[in-house]
Amino acid sequence: MKNIENSQIFSVPKKDKEKRFIIGKKGKKNLLVIALNPSTANIDKHDPTTRNIEKIAKLNGFDGWILFNLCPKRATHPSKLEINAKKNLMNENLTFLNSILYFNEFDISKVWLAWGNNIDKKNKEYFRESAFHMFEIFEKYNCDYLAVGINKTGKGNPTHPSPQAINQIYKSTDKPKLTKFELEKYISKIKRIIKIKPEISINKNMKI
Repeated sequence: MKNIENSQIFSVPKKDKEKRFIIGKKGKKNLLVIALNPSTANIDKHDPTTRNIEKIAKLNGFDGWILFNLCPKRATHPSKLEINAKKNLMNENLTFLNSILYFNEFDISKVWLAWGNNIDKKNKEYFRESAFHMFEIFEKYNCDYLAVGINKTGKGNPTHPSPQAINQIYKSTDKPKLTKFELEKYISKIKRIIKIKPEISINKNMKI
């Protein structure tokens, strides 16, 4: 795996209008973030969500952040995503996540869960399936789980880090605080819809 310099924005792929597996900025203390799906951010520019992620991470003591998503398909709104995600693309996303944690170049131990209420969309069950499989991966590496605005979505889902979502629960003078999230209890509620477990492996040729 190619070394990443601190404070350097990186993305895989670097520029792809259809998909993005990962984007981030390496620091001395890094936070893994799991949102819903990528929008427009790339190595040349932030979008409102990545800009807010960087801000909130810094306010909570993290100078680096690594953003994954439940689904790697780009869309400016989840409603624009297809009903049935491509299994090979979803499995590649999970394999990439597993490899990042296995090689641990970013020294990750904290995971900020941030996918919001759109995980509950009835015609896109692959969001929940992805969350379940990611939980399986995290448990192998003894990760701690965090979220911002616990139980503020009204449905128990971890709040999405978009400015709109954050501004609904925090005043402009407030500091959005990352606190412990009980992911195991949360995942137990969606296990019943999981039918197929994908094969997750280590990509030893992974390059960033």
